[in-house]
Amino acid sequence: MLKTNKIIYSVLLISIICIGFLVFSKHSSGTPVVIGGIFPLSGQTASYGVYLKQGSELALDDAIGAGLIKNGDVSLVMEDSAGDPAKGVAAFQKMVNINNVVAVIPALSGVTLAVKPIGNEKHIAMINGSAISTSIEDADDYMFSILPNADTEGAFLAELAYKQGKRTMGILYRNDSSGVSFDAVFKKRFTELGGHIVYEDSHVPYATDFRAYATKIGHIKGIDGVFVASYGPEVATYLKQSNELSVHVQVYAYTTAYSPKVLEIAGPAAEGLTFSAPSFDVNDSNNTIVQEFKDKIFKKYGSTDNNYYIASHYDAMMILIAAISNGNKTGDQIRNYVANLKTYKGKTGLITFDKNGLGSVPLNAYVVKNGSFEKI
Repeated sequence: MLKTNKIIYSVLLISIICIGFLVFSKHSSGTPVVIGGIFPLSGQTASYGVYLKQGSELALDDAIGAGLIKNGDVSLVMEDSAGDPAKGVAAFQKMVNINNVVAVIPALSGVTLAVKPIGNEKHIAMINGSAISTSIEDADDYMFSILPNADTEGAFLAELAYKQGKRTMGILYRNDSSGVSFDAVFKKRFTELGGHIVYEDSHVPYATDFRAYATKIGHIKGIDGVFVASYGPEVATYLKQSNELSVHVQVYAYTTAYSPKVLEIAGPAAEGLTFSAPSFDVNDSNNTIVQEFKDKIFKKYGSTDNNYYIASHYDAMMILIAAISNGNKTGDQIRNYVANLKTYKGKTGLITFDKNGLGSVPLNAYVVKNGSFEKI
């Protein structure tokens, strides 16, 4: 009887140890590797901040669920830049000095350019999934991008407008690093093709009154298009106000226009808006990857508001996690891992990196038709 009890106790003890080991093995046994996200979680670009936050969080959830990393191996900390470069720098410094981040995902061109020198100095790997200034990827350093910049997208738009028969164009651009880049690239390519730029002006970031610009454009004889190189809500406001002034000049825009917020603000005035965007199409009902991604967003956040930037930040986070899962836990190691990637197959498609770390994906052209986004 005593011998039987000892056997039972031994079996129970072994079982408890095994269960404990299984539970423990699902969690990290060490200090987590910390990734930071500097997003506009408040202010006039907060709607984009929501997308960036969701994409980053979804990637971390999926990486753990797929067994790529254990729960606790990687920690994601986020700070609000409010779209302000100075606040972005303060957030970056806090993450480096207090949170001990080894990698950061910055957002928006102004903020990204402001934190880039600090990241290079501190050896912090950085992946950009939203900013398009041509000044971001100017060297082989600690900064990488996974979306086309203004060089690629601006030239694409100039060629699209020319192909659609536009010969006399205007440019109204946001007076920041992204808008300045788009202005220069679009103007150069459009004139190379034989077109003429007859109007060129800039507006302050977060402008809400575009009536004076629309009035000037409406009085230019023979103008047959205008490239509004601004954030989506600004493009939408321009469309709404120019329509109210009966100025009906074809408007072109870039990726930030691909947002339900644009349709909400502009209303019927959005009809005919033509823009470029990466080929990851949130409205493609035949693409199983897109539909599965939309289902995940709805399941986690209860939201049907989908956007390219959710997917791009999912990819940015996943690339960093892939580096970490392969044993790279310092900024230098992660930087070297990403620098050696030639391509990466992500939610947004096949990302191809150049020698400076600029990743590009295929672009599509879209138009607003009957209140919806339609691929051209």
